[in-house]
Amino acid sequence: MAKKLSEIKQVIKDQELSFYHYLTSITPFELTTFINKTIERVDIYVFSGVIRNYFLNSHELRDIDFVVEDISRIREVIENYEYRENSFGGFKIKIGEMDVDLWETKNTWAFKYQNEIDYKLFKVIPNTSFFNFSSVIYHLNRKEFIYNEDFLNFLRKKELEISFYPNPNHQLCLINTLYYSEKYKLTVGKKLKSFLRKQSTQIDSNYPEVQIKHFGKIIYSQKELEDKIDLVIKTNRAFETVSR
Repeated sequence: MAKKLSEIKQVIKDQELSFYHYLTSITPFELTTFINKTIERVDIYVFSGVIRNYFLNSHELRDIDFVVEDISRIREVIENYEYRENSFGGFKIKIGEMDVDLWETKNTWAFKYQNEIDYKLFKVIPNTSFFNFSSVIYHLNRKEFIYNEDFLNFLRKKELEISFYPNPNHQLCLINTLYYSEKYKLTVGKKLKSFLRKQSTQIDSNYPEVQIKHFGKIIYSQKELEDKIDLVIKTNRAFETVSR
């Protein structure tokens, strides 16, 4: 990866069309059909893990997140699939073998937190993500990335860091810090390291439930959480390296 931020910007620009082809190549036909029908009716953005995985050369796709500005315009599209509305005002849709989370702008946590009248989706989402690797969205209609400097620094350093501290689930943020650092061999930045140190004093019986809800299983026992946090504090990473 290039070292200068200007060079990384160009790399991202050069990947905009490739990402669209990548996305349609790894999603089932039914999901591609859903995307195309939605694009005809409303602006739709993809965010979260699929973009991170693309730039880390990981082809894993467990689920996918979309956000639109007016969900009423695609109600008839949604009703062709098995779906349910969640407690946050979003939709969980089963499309083929894929689990799809679909959000409307006004029901996203970022919108409610910011409470802005002149709300600009493309400006806010990259700036209200806890992790720097999530400080990016992709506008499917225009086939372009929208991001901030935190995302550029993530690509340059391969380092997990806090981009926006307020978050409705800091317990999951702790678990994901350890999980992603270990899985993708990423170091942990100073602000995130300080966050782990603070959160480590508040580990309680809720952590198994948080993991089951997000991953479907317990990833780390309390002892493993404590050990990995200690490792990050000492080494800036949640994984051991083997010296040769």
